[in-house]
Amino acid sequence: MTARKSTAVSQATGALEVIDPIEVETSGPKRGIILEPNGSFEMQNKVARKGIWPDSPIRKVRGHTGSNDLHYAVEIKDADGNWHLASKPGRLLSPSYLLVENTELRRMAEEVALLTGYTWKPYREYFDGTRYQYMLVSEDFTAEVAPGDNVRAAIRAHQSYDGSQKAGAEVFVERLVCSNGMLTKDLLFSFEFKHKISENGGREDWMKELERASYEIRTLPLNFEKFAGQLRNLREQNVGHYEMQAFAIALPPTFPVSTYGEILQRFYKHEEPTVFGLLNASTYVTWHQDRQKVTIQDYKRNEELVKMLTAWNPN
Repeated sequence: MTARKSTAVSQATGALEVIDPIEVETSGPKRGIILEPNGSFEMQNKVARKGIWPDSPIRKVRGHTGSNDLHYAVEIKDADGNWHLASKPGRLLSPSYLLVENTELRRMAEEVALLTGYTWKPYREYFDGTRYQYMLVSEDFTAEVAPGDNVRAAIRAHQSYDGSQKAGAEVFVERLVCSNGMLTKDLLFSFEFKHKISENGGREDWMKELERASYEIRTLPLNFEKFAGQLRNLREQNVGHYEMQAFAIALPPTFPVSTYGEILQRFYKHEEPTVFGLLNASTYVTWHQDRQKVTIQDYKRNEELVKMLTAWNPN
């Protein structure tokens, strides 16, 4: 964004023109084999104090870019009927950007999950007024890594109201003994939806992406078992001083030193001296933390570590 765009919107925030109100309906009762959430369902809502929830109504408001294009921003309505920008002032979306409600993304994730033939339930939901995540875990889609140490499949759907996060979903793996999440979209299954209006102004492209995802997720059982096999192999690879040095060197230059220190502490205090133990320490730190402080960046680091350690080669 240019400085010109930022200035125009920040000055006009209180009087942006409404161009497309979208009244959002709740997703309704769960269907098929999507179970109602139980006590383990977590809702992290950083804007609840403002009366804003994932299902709150949204609308488009016209912005000004100095051109004739009808760029727009998104506003979200609180419980008192007040509208708030769902993005930073100055961040505008193009006329071709397809605005999708959080409820629609949630329904999409559930529809795709049902096609696996396994049982799923809501697990975690996150919303900060702009970016949204919704997670499902399987009740019976599991594999054994070691006696008494099982993993299960889960799905994470995500999007944003300001274009800062792509719309899509990926399967991740949860280790049951500690609830660690392992994000690994390259190894299991993932898809992205383009926030783009079709040529005729409709949502046909979005529906085509959903159809493609519905077809590809049918390969998940085979990919999941392959990934579980990789985890078993990691238990056979011991970790000593040389391997820990290679691990430190392999981390991205921007990887936080504090996070690296927490991984080391977790590994030496609580995990077995194998690559599997190092993976568990890494995913514990990037998945748990203080539940009120988990960020999108934590999930990105989680995925980087899973990808690196499941393809472990310290030489």
